[in-house]
Amino acid sequence: MAVVKGVKAYVQGGVFAGCLALLLGCSGEPEIILPDGGSVADAVADLEERASGQAYADVLTDPTRHPIALARYIADHTSDEATRFGLYRILINTLSTHVVPEAAAIDVLLQAQWHLENSPHPDYFDPYSYELAIIDGYIELGRKDEALVRLQEVDQYLSQQIENHRVLNARYLRTELARKLGDTAFLEELVNRQTDPGIRAQWRAYLGLLYLEEGEEMLARRIADDINFRLGELRWSEMPLDAHQENYSTEVAYAALFDLFVALGDTRSALEVLELSYARVTEQHSDNDYWRFSGPLEYIRKFAEVGEFTRAEEIAVQVILDTEQLIEESPDHGFYIVYSGFQELADALAEFDMVEQQRQLLRLLAHFIMAEEDTEAVWFAIILVEFMHAFDLDMDIDDMIHHIRLLMSEIVDREERLVLFAWKLKMYVEVGRPDDVTRMFTAIERELRGQRAEDVAMLLDFIGPILIEQDRKDLFDQYAVPAIDIFPYLIHSLGTTLAEHQYYEDALALMLGRDESYSIAYLLVSIGEIYLREQRIPSEPERAVLKALYEELASGFAAPSADALH
Repeated sequence: MAVVKGVKAYVQGGVFAGCLALLLGCSGEPEIILPDGGSVADAVADLEERASGQAYADVLTDPTRHPIALARYIADHTSDEATRFGLYRILINTLSTHVVPEAAAIDVLLQAQWHLENSPHPDYFDPYSYELAIIDGYIELGRKDEALVRLQEVDQYLSQQIENHRVLNARYLRTELARKLGDTAFLEELVNRQTDPGIRAQWRAYLGLLYLEEGEEMLARRIADDINFRLGELRWSEMPLDAHQENYSTEVAYAALFDLFVALGDTRSALEVLELSYARVTEQHSDNDYWRFSGPLEYIRKFAEVGEFTRAEEIAVQVILDTEQLIEESPDHGFYIVYSGFQELADALAEFDMVEQQRQLLRLLAHFIMAEEDTEAVWFAIILVEFMHAFDLDMDIDDMIHHIRLLMSEIVDREERLVLFAWKLKMYVEVGRPDDVTRMFTAIERELRGQRAEDVAMLLDFIGPILIEQDRKDLFDQYAVPAIDIFPYLIHSLGTTLAEHQYYEDALALMLGRDESYSIAYLLVSIGEIYLREQRIPSEPERAVLKALYEELASGFAAPSADALH
């Protein structure tokens, strides 16, 4: 079972004050209302009160007071251009989509623009998509006038470039942003310039949806009628993306047309588009086993959305039949496909109360696994138990757990047993068997003592969250630092795990004394995003760690490089 072995291997600041003041003074802050009904201004005021009155914008630009600011400090001082631009793209998205003072978010956008125009670019850098990411940040902040001006400038520049993959991709992204911006005049201009009939139809559908949002139903219906009349003429010749993504472009275009017809209440046309799309896309993916299992899920949802439940059930049954054939023809490959996409399929069936189809699928998989004597089947048996429990079907999982124990009794390799113990631990946690959880912890502790440090490190990456959630942080702490010493890249997943479970100080302390500023920076952004999401200000002990980390980094950036010494 080569594919199963693959599964096992997987387991095992503010330098633009003048510009900023000018920008902020143009039209004032747009009032953004949060999902809970409050405003950004109120949320920021509450945060500032908890920060002892210090302006939240100042906190977000002080590298000794917030992880986001320290990550930005690394981005501004690193000699690695790829790290700099990669970090700024993440910072743009993070600050423009969370509750922060607008000044802090715009400051990052301006600094990102400065680096685009003045800093060396890394190899294979795409300046168009980077600039469009900046524009997207302005849109997220509600700065639509500023975003439109910048988008029109990019559009003018792109129109002068020789067409290649990168330019076509940028034009496509530009139009997506025009749609997101909601500017019908600009989107209409872009649509009129588009010559490819497939892409033109897609963008016109977007335009129709925008007209509907503005109350212009007559214009939207005129577009829909024209598209419907020309559906049979559509050809998908010019691709804005890589050639291998042609299928994706086709699906997106049909999806846009479907959404427009549904919004207009034209169910007949929506169904016609959906059937055309399903037939075409199924043909395109006829030799793709993964798509045969997971691809039809969107169509199950959409047929159900317009009330065609019988058609949705027909597709679900076909997926189950294809799955049975796939596993019979190639058990190893078939189970891997199922493992990759089962959750999404089961969710789709549950969403529309297709209980019988759920049972068919689970019984089918259980039958194949129970008949399998190869010890490799234990991996999928464990996964299936979790699914059986998650969807609360009237099936007895005890037989499957007994089968798992029989298969595991034949496994003698210590490394493999350790990883399987971890999977079983997760399984028992998921199905709510506390006695078995305690037993598995005892077994894992015993096995850990005799394992290679490399294997322990990989295991910790997998079960770290479970250790903390089950009040076994002692085990996590015992092995976390040695694991990172062996595999430095684990610092991100282990550090994020700690922060997600509110061990912020421990998460930050993991970075002390380490030289990999690029991996530290990405972890800082991830931890900083958690602070923003939870609307939390670093406490005094956390700030002490940030300060120590800042001093280490500043010392490293100040030291001459090896090349400079020569």
